[in-house]
Amino acid sequence: MEIINIKVEFPGSLTITDSATWREKDGQVYVSDRLKQVLRELDVTEAPPVVTATCRGQTVSMELTSSGDFRLRSGQIVRQHQKGIMAQFRQIAMQPSKDQRQQSGRFLHTLSAGATIGAVGFWHSTSQWNLANDLAIGSLCVAAVVLFYLGIIFMDGE
Repeated sequence: MEIINIKVEFPGSLTITDSATWREKDGQVYVSDRLKQVLRELDVTEAPPVVTATCRGQTVSMELTSSGDFRLRSGQIVRQHQKGIMAQFRQIAMQPSKDQRQQSGRFLHTLSAGATIGAVGFWHSTSQWNLANDLAIGSLCVAAVVLFYLGIIFMDGE
């Protein structure tokens, strides 16, 4: 979720600016109850307003939903590409797209399979068992489970 600025402009030159919460996944914009109440009151006497949102340096129009909140049409807000490789890595880590999350989840599942194969191979190649060998196999098994679980979280059930 991201905080965005919204502007409600009525034809009679009344302008209201406020902050709202935007959920990028479905484009839903949640406004405050105070703003909903003001819009209901003004709906009686004023013509329909033009509602715009400013997000990531872009200003786009919004449409009203039945709950009194607003929605941005999908694809209106485009991610701005940051310059520099470190900035791109930071964006991938902090705000990955759906496809980037999918690829990260697949990569984690591949690492999990590699840890499982490594544990099985280590098990079959060991002839003398001691504490170090037990810990090595145990850590590979734990890594396989943790990586598999993280892969599921990254894929987000998709």
